[in-house]
Amino acid sequence: MLKSIRTALFLTAAFGTAALAAPAQAKWETAHGFPNPLTLDCSAVHTKNPQLRETDGRPFDVPAGFVGEIEIYGQLIDLSKVVAVSGLTGVTATISRTVAGPVNFARSCGAIGSIVIKLDVKRNIPKATGSLQIGGDSFPLRVVNAAINRTAWSEATIKAGRGANVGTPGTPNPAAILTGGPTTLPEPDYPAGIGECIDDFGGKAEFNANFASSPTILTITLPQSRTSDQIACLIRPALFQVSGTNVQGDVGGPLAPNSFPYPGFSQTLLPPRYQGSTSGLTGPAPLPAPAISMQIIALTRDTAASFVGERQIALTSATTNANPLTLVLRSVPYNGIRSIQGVPFNGARIASAFDVRFDFLAAFRGPESVAWRIAAVTGASPLTCFTAASGTLTATAAIGRLPLTATEAAGCTGSRFTLQIAPAINGAGLFAAPFVQSVTFTLPARSLPVQTLLPPQRITVPPR
Repeated sequence: MLKSIRTALFLTAAFGTAALAAPAQAKWETAHGFPNPLTLDCSAVHTKNPQLRETDGRPFDVPAGFVGEIEIYGQLIDLSKVVAVSGLTGVTATISRTVAGPVNFARSCGAIGSIVIKLDVKRNIPKATGSLQIGGDSFPLRVVNAAINRTAWSEATIKAGRGANVGTPGTPNPAAILTGGPTTLPEPDYPAGIGECIDDFGGKAEFNANFASSPTILTITLPQSRTSDQIACLIRPALFQVSGTNVQGDVGGPLAPNSFPYPGFSQTLLPPRYQGSTSGLTGPAPLPAPAISMQIIALTRDTAASFVGERQIALTSATTNANPLTLVLRSVPYNGIRSIQGVPFNGARIASAFDVRFDFLAAFRGPESVAWRIAAVTGASPLTCFTAASGTLTATAAIGRLPLTATEAAGCTGSRFTLQIAPAINGAGLFAAPFVQSVTFTLPARSLPVQTLLPPQRITVPPR
């Protein structure tokens, strides 16, 4: 022990003399993901198993959310008094301690000084590259993030309550060794999905593949009827599972304690949320812990009550290697009636035959089978007042035409009627919201056009 102390004192003097003669700029050589405790000798010199060498030509990687110490070895680096972060936001660095070259030599770490730096990296910062400025030298530093590597619609969309194969009791918790947490994950409670009830009302929720095949397309076919009970089902969520990779970077090592945090894809560190053109929907948003990797998206109440047509919603993540998901929302029948024009009448009715025009809720995709009917509100029966009071037709354009003819029977003038137009399925009209459109009108008297008589004209006959 006395010999070691004398050696250390001798080397300190020798290194001090060399330092005075050397240029006053530090030069780093190796970096280690966890500092060697001062109370322990190094298992090998610093050049044997470092996480990074200066000659590697790449930055030192730290994961977003990392809070801990690293040790950097270099010539004169232990003389540095200040460390500064350059080119990185959300990262702070402070000097925990410096270790002189003679001390490291006596501990079998190598005849070189070192500096222990504490890094504090915020959890929500993106991947970026910058540097640490240490004693005039530049140490390259890069923040890395967890990455999504698989995303799929969850079977929990179809099943009630708990997930079928995610987070079930006994599922190994890979973070337990690193965090000192439980060795198995708790079983999360999921909200009941839309697929668990929609088929009770004639709707359907189906994947593009079996659950085991990681489905990426979910098609929701809404029921024809939209009562309050059915809407309560339709606003239940669809669920998708986001899976990813942990990111350790260059931090840590065999000397790190078991509770040493390796941030990455965990309950609190997920990549950017999935986003898409989701007007008329709520979400996507993560569930609370411990099911935070499960995300949900749901119809708003208004969309559940009124949607007609077909819509494809692409859900994408800012993570470049994440697969997109597709939510297909459709109604059966595909179309409904948006508006009716031509009645009520604007002014007098000049003919028995007149046209009613109508348009559609969704984009026109081809011939549409349409049904119509007229019902009495007050006055005479439509069977008396019109040559036909119901029927079907095929609309061949985005603006449909319904010809009607009044019989001009006694008692019809001034009677009030309701005209309904709706899509037809197998010849029968679907006269229910949100597919039907109605308008109430009064049948005015027919006013024949007034004939304008020309005044008598004098004709002059030329003489013969």
